[in-house]
Order: sequence, then C-alpha cells, then structure tokens
Amino acid sequence: MRLFGRSRHIDLSRPIDLSRYVHVISLGCNCQVTHQLRRITGEDGAQLLDWFVTPQAGALAACEGRVDGLLTEEATDLHPAGIPVDRATQIRFVHEAKSADSLAGMIAANAPRIAELKRRWHALLASSEPILFVRLRGPNELVGYTDPAGFIRAESRALSEALARSRPRAVSDLLFVMAEGDPVPASTPAIRYASVAPGETWHGNDSAWNALFRPPREAAFSRLKRFLGGSPPS
Repeated sequence: MRLFGRSRHIDLSRPIDLSRYVHVISLGCNCQVTHQLRRITGEDGAQLLDWFVTPQAGALAACEGRVDGLLTEEATDLHPAGIPVDRATQIRFVHEAKSADSLAGMIAANAPRIAELKRRWHALLASSEPILFVRLRGPNELVGYTDPAGFIRAESRALSEALARSRPRAVSDLLFVMAEGDPVPASTPAIRYASVAPGETWHGNDSAWNALFRPPREAAFSRLKRFLGGSPPS
C-alpha cells in the first residue's frame, strides 16, 4: 500500500486534506490517537487529552471547556487499581498513576504539567485557528443500544455542537473514528466518519490511519497540479 494512499477498509470518500488545518488534536479515547497523529503530522506539542483514557463524557466536557477540575483533590478518586479517576467524567489518568504512591502525591507531582495543559486547552478553544479534532470511539460504548448508528450520530453531533459553541468564529471539524464493524453514518460538512472492517483494528494499524489523511505537502502539490494543468516537480 502507498504510504498515504486510499485503503479499502476506510469508509472515506477522500482523504482529509491536512493543509486546511493549523492543528490536528486528539479527543481520545486513548493514547493510540495521539501516537498516530504525531506520527503522521509531525506535531509533538502535548494537548490536554493526549495521554488520558477519555470516555465520551470526558471528551464532551473538554469540548465545552469544563476542564479546570481535572486531577484536583476535590474532583478525583483513586481507583482500586491505583489509577486516579475524574469523578464527573471518568477520565482515567493512567500515566500519572506511576508518579507517586498516594493520590495526593500523584496530584502534586503532576500539578504544574496539568495546569499548563489546561492553559493550552483554553487557549486552543479561544483561538480562531482552523482545527481538526479526532475522536476514537471508546470500547463498550455501544453495549445495550438497539440503534448503534443513531447513538454514534448523537455522540459525534454532541461533540461537534459543543466545539461550535466553544469556538463560534473558528473551523472545528471532527473526525469520528469508530470501532470494527460499527455502522458508518453519512458524513456532514463538520463531521467525517471512518471505520475498519470486521476483524481489523485501529491499534497499531499505521496503514489504516495513513489512509485517513492527505498530508499538507501532498495536498499542496495536488492543488498546484490542478492550477497548472500538469504535474508538479517531485
């Protein structure tokens, strides 16, 4: 497969042109999203949800700017497995659990870094820069739902509408990446959907992630080719 080519198992009519965006930002649900986005875009500046395990409620809270209570003593419980968990959203701070033996120690050890990430997140929401947000659907979120396609539409629309309220003067597109076998809703101007075929997974599947995006250099050459009516130099 060509590195950034189309993939048979990606339900996208065309790769997303990354040259349209200043940033491509993870909304979770786990570290795989950040790992793949960094690999593809070359961006390595950390954002708030990059390394947390973030369920839908946590992603929605972040899109609405409700992040100031994250990893604070008054809002965090200690899971029996020793992992700090945000009480309201169930965001799990897996990596932070390794920093100390007690909850108070974990919070204190990570306070400066978390404060900086919150500052960056608020600045991101306040900016006018065009941003693509990427959300990988969390495991088990469809359990018990008789209309999974409707659930996916509702969850993705909630994130998109929250971003539109938080960033009313800026482009805030959403790529909603689903698990294997998920029904794929029709994309909208602000929301694109992608899924892998049954038996495949997004985890470690570089070719699947590559196929979602057209990198900025390739997109720019494509536009130049259309403008000139010929092939740009390699």
